[in-house]
Amino acid sequence: MLLSLSQVFAQRTTADCQNAIPVCQNIYQQTVAAANGGNVVELNPANQGCLGGENRTTWYVINVVKDGILVFTLTPTGQTTDYDFAMWDATGKACAPRGCDYVNNNLPVRCNYAGLGTTPPNGQTGLSTTALNPSENAGGPSFSSAINAKAGETYILLIDNFSNNTTG
Repeated sequence: MLLSLSQVFAQRTTADCQNAIPVCQNIYQQTVAAANGGNVVELNPANQGCLGGENRTTWYVINVVKDGILVFTLTPTGQTTDYDFAMWDATGKACAPRGCDYVNNNLPVRCNYAGLGTTPPNGQTGLSTTALNPSENAGGPSFSSAINAKAGETYILLIDNFSNNTTG
């Protein structure tokens, strides 16, 4: 299973978990960065993992239909755009909004807050089969470890535009 997210922020209001975009194909692409923050601040010290807050966030829900390795790459188009992410296993919690209640009270299973100085030249980040750790703080590697996903599992993915810009 390969999920490649490129330019991952949506035009519609998806800055809140309850409006998470369903990812239904192997390659998912968006061309416009989120314009604003959401109406709800979902992240708090109990659930933000390696992140430090929300910045022009976009939420996605991934329903796994076949067993496999879940990986993805976030590729910004702007060289000064820094994406970070957190991912929760919301299996059995349903999709938004009930899965969002789970997110509000639990730590993510994957998280990356690496920063532009530690990422490849194009600012990529995501999940990789070669990464060693499920979570990376500032200054760490730009990729976190892949997930051995099973059919029927549900993951909620938060993409955070740490740069807080619209260059995507």
